[in-house]
Amino acid sequence: MSLTELVTAEQVRAPLEMYDIAIRLQRGLEELAACARTLAAAGINIDAVKCAAFSTPSTCHLLVEDGERALRALAAAGVSAGCRPVLVYTLPNRPGTLARYTQALLNHRVAIDFLYQATAKGVVVGAPDLDAVRRAFAVA
Repeated sequence: MSLTELVTAEQVRAPLEMYDIAIRLQRGLEELAACARTLAAAGINIDAVKCAAFSTPSTCHLLVEDGERALRALAAAGVSAGCRPVLVYTLPNRPGTLARYTQALLNHRVAIDFLYQATAKGVVVGAPDLDAVRRAFAVA
């Protein structure tokens, strides 16, 4: 079986439904550390983090299982944050996988806002229409 056939034949499990917490950092790493401490004190695990830059201001994304609880903990600490549902897919770790799934999104004209890797969890996809992401990935 060729690599292309192998990647095509692999089935992708149903995605996890999790939450992306977006925090606008005004003080960079110092503020991220404070937010992480706040969530840890509330017993909330951060499954992935995406901070593209620490120049200020910037936005940092945290992947959590309970978005409402995370928002409440951050708000109690005086931190304003956004929360949205996202899909987390475990994709095959092989050459061509990213090309295959991004092409599926393009073929189905699915607009996405971000995509990042959550190492143990999978690829995080944030989009206005999560059902469109599900449909595109189902046939990728």
